[in-house]
Amino acid sequence: PGVARPLTSAKHFRRARGRKVDLALADGSQLSGRLGETRGSTVALVIRDDRARDWTVRTVGLDEIVKAVVQVEFSPPAKRELELATLDQGVAGTEAGA
Repeated sequence: PGVARPLTSAKHFRRARGRKVDLALADGSQLSGRLGETRGSTVALVIRDDRARDWTVRTVGLDEIVKAVVQVEFSPPAKRELELATLDQGVAGTEAGA
């Protein structure tokens, strides 16, 4: 999909890997981060952990996502953020989704 169209399928999430997205979740919460690996029915999202002052990877179930939209960026991402988004995470080293 184009920038204005929401991501609606696993295929869309795989194609948008490395891009910044805003997610609305079924529990009413909102997340903003960089898309990582899509594996089965989950997607890895690289988010900023302000308490640790570092980046962390959170696993979110595709069935938890109500709406996902790619954000337009005008500046390059942080090196560590991009590294985490392009790694194949698997199950280890991820934080469980909400």
